Amino acid sequence: MRRQDISTAVDPLGWRLVLGTLIAHVPVDSLNSAVRVVERAVDALTATDAAGHLSVDLCDDRVVLRLQDRTARTISESDLRLAARITGTLSSGQGFSTVPVNDPKLTDLLDDYNVKYSGQAEQQPSFW
Repeated sequence: MRRQDISTAVDPLGWRLVLGTLIAHVPVDSLNSAVRVVERAVDALTATDAAGHLSVDLCDDRVVLRLQDRTARTISESDLRLAARITGTLSSGQGFSTVPVNDPKLTDLLDDYNVKYSGQAEQQPSFW
């Protein structure tokens, strides 16, 4: 799959393609809320869906959701479907929402990388 096709599919859902992984943040107000977000995200999936695809980080202000086929180390059609299902499940009921990654350190890192390799576009990946 092309990066642009992946981004087009997941950007409206609040997910971003970052370094070969789909990432979304879910803002929360406590660790208890973070646990509820993870429970709802997992409820959206079957055991087969989640195995080897979904990983999460819990913080007291957000949950970080990541999707990637860890065996293939790439984004699959399944990951796109999982992102849509997770987003739909989180937005219904308790009203949690996925928001795009907005980390200035990461943005700076990728901007530096793109500047450094801009003359080698055919040889180096473009992240944006």
